[in-house]
Amino acid sequence: MDVYTRHARPNLKEVYRFFMTQTQHLLSNEAIIRAGHARDTRRMWERIGACTRALYGPKVRQVTIARKHFPIGDHHIWLPQMLAFDDTGKWLQYAYDFTTPWWREHGADDTFAVRYSAIRSIEETQGLGAAFPDEIRSAIRTYVEQATQVEILHQWGVAGETSQLVWMFDLAAPPSLVYDPIEADGKQLDEDAVSALGMALRVIQRWEGVREFVHTLYGPQAVSATLTNFSEYNDSTYDSCLPVDVYDATGNALIYDFHQPWWQPYAVTEAQSMAYAATIAHERNPYPDEPFMRVSFQRWYPPAESQHRIHRMEISLLEMDSIATTTEWDPVEETFDLRQPPSRPYGEVRGTPTE
Repeated sequence: MDVYTRHARPNLKEVYRFFMTQTQHLLSNEAIIRAGHARDTRRMWERIGACTRALYGPKVRQVTIARKHFPIGDHHIWLPQMLAFDDTGKWLQYAYDFTTPWWREHGADDTFAVRYSAIRSIEETQGLGAAFPDEIRSAIRTYVEQATQVEILHQWGVAGETSQLVWMFDLAAPPSLVYDPIEADGKQLDEDAVSALGMALRVIQRWEGVREFVHTLYGPQAVSATLTNFSEYNDSTYDSCLPVDVYDATGNALIYDFHQPWWQPYAVTEAQSMAYAATIAHERNPYPDEPFMRVSFQRWYPPAESQHRIHRMEISLLEMDSIATTTEWDPVEETFDLRQPPSRPYGEVRGTPTE
């Protein structure tokens, strides 16, 4: 006989909700961004694990991913490089497993091991897949490029660095998700939603950094800013240039506002401020239409110490750094409306720690 009444039976949904509220943490923006990044890393780990085992077989335990350049005709090619290791830490040295389904789907048979016995010496000097016919080589490189998301690049001129990145993955130990599950406004989020939320918060975080940088140096009258990252040739290298164009509500370009508290240690005088304004105006329009406007003046720039501090702010707030490379790149331009932050997808976000 059922001695429990309908109202006395526990509501399992409520019990679960109570348990989750006791173990969940209210997550900060940084924690959410970290959780989103952790899911991106887990997906990469899964892709790379599947790709590595498809090429090298189930014996692979660890893999190191790098990007390396190789000479090819009149230029260089940057290729992903996969170094696979077994349970004992032994490097498999390009020992592809031609018995896996991936290889069978691409025409491998029992003769491949003998036909391509010189893989190691060829791939060490010519790169991933170089020992195989064009169709198989292209399939290997496309598969690895998609799995690692390391783009294959062709470069003319000096190749420069020998490697640009190195990742190491233990295929037996999936990366932690940091928080799992994660709920937003009472709704449990799937992996894609957590990643998207982390990316949205990174956009907000970047906007906050740009606004702080601009208002600190140019004053609160600044309502928009355009950041451009382009390469400028300097001797044998290309320097990264990071101009910041700032505008007020009427669309007028602004210069540093030396009345802001940040500038007080440098005691910039009105005469210096006017000279700086004239310097910037001349740089923006060095050849005015009217000849009589081409007046000479004493150039003035803020002290070097302030420029060093501004550069550090560019790194910390704008997340941009001036670097020298051996290659030219296309300009990257970003515009920010400083009056309104990007929208936040959810309000309260909670998660259960996994660590």
